Amino acid sequence: MSMHKRVAVSQKGETEAVIVGGDVLSHRYLYARSYDAQAHNDTGQDYIAIQGTHDRLAFAVCDGVGQSFFGDVASRVLGEALVDWLWNAPAGDPPVLEQRLGDALRALTSKATPEVNALTLPTGLSPRVRDVLEKKRDSGSESIFVGGLVDLRDRTLLLTWMGDCRLRLFSREAEVNALDTGRFEVRQRWSSRVGPVHGEPNVVKMPIGSVTSVIAYSDGLARLDVCASPPSVSQLTQEVQMAYESSTSDDVSFVEIWLDGSPPWEAAPGSAMAHPDAPVPPAADERLAAPPNDRAAAVASDTRTSLAPPVAPPHVPHVPSGSGSGPARKVARSPATHPRDDRRDNAQSKARRIPLPLIVIGTGALLLLLLAWLLR
Repeated sequence: MSMHKRVAVSQKGETEAVIVGGDVLSHRYLYARSYDAQAHNDTGQDYIAIQGTHDRLAFAVCDGVGQSFFGDVASRVLGEALVDWLWNAPAGDPPVLEQRLGDALRALTSKATPEVNALTLPTGLSPRVRDVLEKKRDSGSESIFVGGLVDLRDRTLLLTWMGDCRLRLFSREAEVNALDTGRFEVRQRWSSRVGPVHGEPNVVKMPIGSVTSVIAYSDGLARLDVCASPPSVSQLTQEVQMAYESSTSDDVSFVEIWLDGSPPWEAAPGSAMAHPDAPVPPAADERLAAPPNDRAAAVASDTRTSLAPPVAPPHVPHVPSGSGSGPARKVARSPATHPRDDRRDNAQSKARRIPLPLIVIGTGALLLLLLAWLLR
């Protein structure tokens, strides 16, 4: 039996498309922080965790809630626990599994709450912002998620979610509409303080049947919603770049599991290929073992390159993404620091330029009018 391989994608850098190939079961994943997070070297609020062998694979894609207290903490703690639960999921029908997973997520608060309480706020914050953050701390850190277990041994899929992260199934011909999309409710989430919010986690257990692909992604890649098939590596990279340049740039996470032999993914420049029995890729998050107060050291030691190197931001007061402080985050972005804003400003600047010949002709015409008035 193959040894279990665990991947925890770093929230401190960008992970270009990684493809892990197998004889039957293959997967790929990709991660990128938002423009603001890259520009200020902040921790991303999304999180990806994967564990698998040649015939079983569990995954979780978690998206920290921006208006909660440091959503990156909730997404990381939740992602790790969710993959553990899926890998060792008990037997039972979906209603039983929903209750058992809900109980497990409530018990997880005993681990998450001390970590949230131990977080040290950045220095230099105004008293008003610090007070807002401390109040948010009392409410806890929150995250939405999708996750699943693909088991080729008994040919079943076990899928779960809370919130509106995307979870889609495809056959070789088309999308398989086996999930109740009406149950993907925006208000559902997991809280480090109380566990599941607005209901129990949704669980679906089903035979693999004609499904050849399972994809999961955060809402930073919402443009993929209109795709009728899983994106190629080049399409995915392009979508990540467009998300980065958007004025509403958000963290992006993407996972796809291919269940039917060789996947139809081309190897794009910059992507990494690996075998399921190879060592864990260097993108694995070494920061998991570091206490919260050592985050600055983790930032300094991270040498991974960015999918889109950020433009150097102006020196302005900044609250890290994940703090949920809306006004402070608006201050952090100067109108001329975003690529799309630069193009807009250049266009406006060109429109304001008046050619020199027109200035000369206009001045001459005014002088002639003035002379004719004096000679009357």
